[in-house]
Amino acid sequence: MKALCFALHPLRRSQRLAASVLLALAASIDGAPAPVGTFPFKRDGQLMVVEARIEKAPPALFMLDSGASHTVFDPTFAKELGLETKEALPTTGTGSGAVAKSHTRAVAMTLHDVKLDLPEPWVIDLSNAPMPRTIRGLVGAELFKEFVVRMDPLQSKITVFDPASYHHEGDAASI
Repeated sequence: MKALCFALHPLRRSQRLAASVLLALAASIDGAPAPVGTFPFKRDGQLMVVEARIEKAPPALFMLDSGASHTVFDPTFAKELGLETKEALPTTGTGSGAVAKSHTRAVAMTLHDVKLDLPEPWVIDLSNAPMPRTIRGLVGAELFKEFVVRMDPLQSKITVFDPASYHHEGDAASI
């Protein structure tokens, strides 16, 4: 961003407002992408755990899984939400063999201030998965298909951007 310099003397309220508007304009002119939103994560070993809300239900813990082809709810959690499930063909996961799955109706997930539409969440028993029992599901591919996702492990923060207006800058890896 091009630097804007202001004299260090007292500014009147209208001047401060004008200066703020100029700084905001400079940031947008420079092409710095504006995030759609951010949300924190906590690490549990190698896992990234996020808090999510389904519809208007209380927040629940989910594991962020960039390899999951769909967002997944544990059957107990789906039942607590009052979601009806329909059987579907089995799937495969990181383990061996087929895994039974169901799916449920479209729902909205909110990750702090980021809304994510889930057209067909899967319902899979996660009780044998190597993760804490407090995890109610997996945030899967819908997040990564909808947004450009920037993970900041130092600040434990995930920032998402609209792919239509995002322009990669800096030396971070793009995967």
